[in-house]
Amino acid sequence: MPNNIKAPEFAGNAVSAFERTYSALFEQAHTEVNRLEKVNRAMGMVEEALLDPDRIAQMEVNQQIALAELLSRTSNTTIRNLVQFGTLFMNIRSVVGLLDGVQKFTGSEIPHQGNDFPQLENSRDFDGLE
Repeated sequence: MPNNIKAPEFAGNAVSAFERTYSALFEQAHTEVNRLEKVNRAMGMVEEALLDPDRIAQMEVNQQIALAELLSRTSNTTIRNLVQFGTLFMNIRSVVGLLDGVQKFTGSEIPHQGNDFPQLENSRDFDGLE
């Protein structure tokens, strides 16, 4: 079966698919961040009520120990999540730089609506990375 797709058309389709995929992922990330903000506010209220020094002082010793273990696990999980976020942010920066490079190389750009996924002006100068 002969290949009927011209190279420039294939490159344009590839760039378009790449941009649409990552635009959708970043749009979903906005939704998840909004959800996380709501969850964090609710958890803050619960923590404020439960971690009241007077309430803790009234707990039995085994409840205080259980609370201390829970807080320790939560602290360790939070630290691990922060490290993972750092890695994720580096990967996102790489993807955005790659997209910018692909757009410049192919001369293909899909018009973006809003500022959810902005075009990088000087991605080669971004944090001194090439």
